[in-house]
Amino acid sequence: MHTLVFSYRFSMTAQFFRNAVMLFFVVATVIAPSASVAGVALGGLMNHVSVNVGAPVSGQFPLVAAFDDDPGNGIEMVWGEANLASPYDLLSDHAYNAQYGWLRQGIWSPGAGQGAFIELVDQSEGLRAYEGGYSVDVTGGGLSDDLNGTHTFSPIFGTEGSSSWWRWDGRMAHNWYVSDQAGPHFATYDVFVADVLPDGSPGALSNLLLPTQITFTWVDSLTSLALPGDYDRNNFVSQSDLDLVLLNWGSSVLPSGWLAVEQFDGVLISQNELDAVLLNWGSGEQPVFAAAVPEPGVLACMLFSLGLFGSRRSKGHTTRTKGCIS
Repeated sequence: MHTLVFSYRFSMTAQFFRNAVMLFFVVATVIAPSASVAGVALGGLMNHVSVNVGAPVSGQFPLVAAFDDDPGNGIEMVWGEANLASPYDLLSDHAYNAQYGWLRQGIWSPGAGQGAFIELVDQSEGLRAYEGGYSVDVTGGGLSDDLNGTHTFSPIFGTEGSSSWWRWDGRMAHNWYVSDQAGPHFATYDVFVADVLPDGSPGALSNLLLPTQITFTWVDSLTSLALPGDYDRNNFVSQSDLDLVLLNWGSSVLPSGWLAVEQFDGVLISQNELDAVLLNWGSGEQPVFAAAVPEPGVLACMLFSLGLFGSRRSKGHTTRTKGCIS
């Protein structure tokens, strides 16, 4: 009997110290400084669509639109964190991406009374577009403005009843694409110069600058991501994943924001889910915004769960202690 008790206590103590060591590295990683920018990450590295003019053909100049980097089958959408502040709240708990950006190249501009327009030709069902931030044109000279500081999030390209066309002033612009589903998605656009009618809409096409067309594509991040512990599917195991575990400890129902449904065994959110986060902490691609430092209450919950639970599961029994669920 004494041997069994000693073995049990030794096992629990070993489990506690194992988790405590992992917790130390988690806290040290979170508190360490990291790069951050204002606003919300675009979803990855910017991929510009450079719009230039080609060689003249019979006195006319065709517009040419080309990606700076070949997107291959498409850019991967990411999942917006819950409860984002306005205007980014449109991204919360939705698949989104704003890596594609329009960028004028070369020295060209519409004639007097004309404007540059981009018009939606076709797109996949459920894809929505919102106006993104601007920055200084490469031909304007000078440094770029804060890209994350000027997003309007006005609906464009037919979203929420908006016009299918969007007038582009030639500055760099990264519009936001949002969907309830991660993909795959596509959107095809005509890029052209036309007379500007009194209501701002496009009129007759330019006789000098000929239109072009380009297609944006996005892949399905739900099938491409398989990162253990990445419960919110932002391709980075971090504080947000830890919060999903600790703030829902002992629950048999997945909370809002838990998108990796295949990483839940359907029993209880407990030690297995915590281990996946701690053992894979920092895996994936870190977003450009800084990781959050755990609140004291969250740290207390972490220590509480690490000390009391070990590797056990307890079906049908939950207790609450000052905000911690066990």
